[in-house]
Amino acid sequence: MTLGDENECVMIKLTISSRNSFVSGAVMAYSLLFLNLLAATTLGAAGSDSQANVNIDLSRQKLYARLKSSPVKDLNVVVEQLRRAADGGDPTSQCALAVYYLEGTNSAFYALPNRVTVPGILEDTKLFGSSLEPAMELLIKAAKGGSIEAAFCLAVIYNKGKGVKEAGKLFESVRSAAEAGDSLGEYYLSQMFQYREGVPDSNRAEQTVFWLRKAAEQGLPSAEFALSGKLGASPEAISEVISLIRKAAEAGIDEAQWELGRLYEAGMNGVDQNFNEALKWFTAAAEQGLFAAEEKLVEMYTDGTQIKKNPGEADNWSSKMADHGAPEQTLGSGRGRLGWP
Repeated sequence: MTLGDENECVMIKLTISSRNSFVSGAVMAYSLLFLNLLAATTLGAAGSDSQANVNIDLSRQKLYARLKSSPVKDLNVVVEQLRRAADGGDPTSQCALAVYYLEGTNSAFYALPNRVTVPGILEDTKLFGSSLEPAMELLIKAAKGGSIEAAFCLAVIYNKGKGVKEAGKLFESVRSAAEAGDSLGEYYLSQMFQYREGVPDSNRAEQTVFWLRKAAEQGLPSAEFALSGKLGASPEAISEVISLIRKAAEAGIDEAQWELGRLYEAGMNGVDQNFNEALKWFTAAAEQGLFAAEEKLVEMYTDGTQIKKNPGEADNWSSKMADHGAPEQTLGSGRGRLGWP
């Protein structure tokens, strides 16, 4: 995707009279931007460095982990630091701040350990309100800087706002980056197929897995974890699934750490039951602010059947949960990736 003169961005003003005005005109007000600004910056690059993309992926993970794990009383300080980084031109910070504006609460970041969950946050249009304009401006700046993540988020927003033409243009831009071999482009293209962000309906499931595998083969941790959830739990697939989860967990993806902890806790699918290993991975995820993992640590330290009872540690993690508030949805409220209760 290419975007032209940044000065033209200020010509498009967004007026939102209420939270319910989103679909009726908020996003559509930006249509002219993507119809006219088409000549300066390309998303991704042919032959882009896979390791550089891994670093971007993990940098985003660490950024969201800090937001998730910050006590509510300290969140304003953390967000201000994020804002300064965004003002300095960092695309990852610009994207994160944009999503923060759209959601507006610390609990939003519990649902954002990986990009795959972004659509679930953005599709609830009642949350958009007057924060949409600064969020869109941040995402456009990031896209102008070549951020494929920003293009993906913009496609989500356009689709929710019925900006079909713009979503389609963004899809083609991300596809170009993917076809050039950019691992982030491959990952985001898979997510566009999965969530119908400007994509054709045919062969969506196959295309999702195809592009996830391409990105995973280049070592992109988010793609490794996302692919593990697409392969099922058949005897033929389970070895690869566990390998992908382990790779992503070792790289630092918090949901993968949670899943690996669950595997060790349950002792299934070829993984020997080991409560110390389960504790290790639950702790790694909890230290990144994953609520379900914090909740699990409170349970383990309180119960004392799997590990030695430790009321002090139970109180410590319980306090952390209280400090940053419980999200509306947590991983602990549903079934694990491989089907255990």
